[in-house]
Amino acid sequence: MYFARDTNSVMVSNSSRADSMLVISCLALDEARPNPDEFCVSLVIANEPNVFIRVYDGYLQLDPVYNPRKPETFHKDASFYLRRNSYFPGYITLESVRQPGLYVRATAGGKMKIDLFQDTYEFRNAASFTSLDHSSRRT
Repeated sequence: MYFARDTNSVMVSNSSRADSMLVISCLALDEARPNPDEFCVSLVIANEPNVFIRVYDGYLQLDPVYNPRKPETFHKDASFYLRRNSYFPGYITLESVRQPGLYVRATAGGKMKIDLFQDTYEFRNAASFTSLDHSSRRT
């Protein structure tokens, strides 16, 4: 589960389907720009490995790989450039592969959307994420 740095935001995945996601090599790896400071990744639902998180109509939505909406852009819409420590130490940012310059950010209503980078503290907060491990395993 990922949380935005902005403390006024709610958790990124408020759907029980998306509570656990896996970060894998991106579906559009052949089309991604090579850069040693970033990773091209896709996000898949852990208990539904054929369901990906992708950009659709400006928001992050769940879509199955076997029957996606707008299949001609699915691979690029489900691929993101992941950067560590972009704005804050210990946090990541996600940039759209299909729409460079647009970043994933949390909205006040708890939805995830992509927006053009804005050089403001509020934008950097909403576009910075960290993961939390909430396993029940004791040490």
